[in-house]
Amino acid sequence: MDFYKLLGIPKDATSKQIKVAYRNLAKKYHPDINKSDDEKFKMITQAYKTLIDPEKRKIYDKKLYQNSKIKSSLEKTLEKILLSKHIKKDIYKTLTLSLEEAYTGTNKNIRYKRVERCKNCEGTGITRNSKLSNCPRCKNRGYITYLNLKIPCLSCKAKGFVIQNPCHFCEGEGFFEDFIEKTVKVPSGIDEGEVLFLEQGGNITPSEVGNLYLKVKFYKHKTFKKKGLDLYKEIKLKKDNLPVDISFYDLNGNLLSVKIPKETQNKTIFRIKGRGFKNRKGVFGDLYIKVFLI
Repeated sequence: MDFYKLLGIPKDATSKQIKVAYRNLAKKYHPDINKSDDEKFKMITQAYKTLIDPEKRKIYDKKLYQNSKIKSSLEKTLEKILLSKHIKKDIYKTLTLSLEEAYTGTNKNIRYKRVERCKNCEGTGITRNSKLSNCPRCKNRGYITYLNLKIPCLSCKAKGFVIQNPCHFCEGEGFFEDFIEKTVKVPSGIDEGEVLFLEQGGNITPSEVGNLYLKVKFYKHKTFKKKGLDLYKEIKLKKDNLPVDISFYDLNGNLLSVKIPKETQNKTIFRIKGRGFKNRKGVFGDLYIKVFLI
């Protein structure tokens, strides 16, 4: 029990604050006034006598701090157990594509980890060679009580019973994490930041199968920079070599040839209409070539 909370005062309360809080509560819960709250009054008095005495308060504060550390540790353990028991059904991953793959569309093979149901025990953790016995630690309740906290029993993993000779594939868990391979259909014109949805590609839980969500990211391209639907390419040329024809491949694999005239100035930009990126609706951007003369 936290005496500070009982008296409604902060942990750095002064003697005056302790006395005022006690007087106010004593008026409300004194047996002469409210006989039904006799136990409450005893607890308030105990809290007052402990906190008003400097030596007793010092010992109590030390014990309170230790208990809070234990409670924090137990809560972390509880969270870990609950997270392992309640599997997150959906999986979120990043799918990295080249500009060419996004432009033309492709079938992308991916390999990732997900939680699978154990086929050997059909998700129960129990086989015909297994035996169930009572859990001596939690008395078949699945939890133990400590500092007013219900902590899942580690001995039986909150099941309320112990599996002797559990399934050796999943070690009695019923589920295990394993790699899986799938083919993802990437539509033509998909853009960075879009999310592809793969139904039932997520974790298999005791109650349902989750989905897989793939957020699209692009590799850095060696030739083009993409801004919206437009593509940008920079080239360096010697002025003495002008005029010159430059050739390169667009995202569709077509060879483009651009003539750079003799009168071209430094940082001149050439525009090729409709040869940029495209979106899913088939709308095309433009290609811009910036010439640096050296």
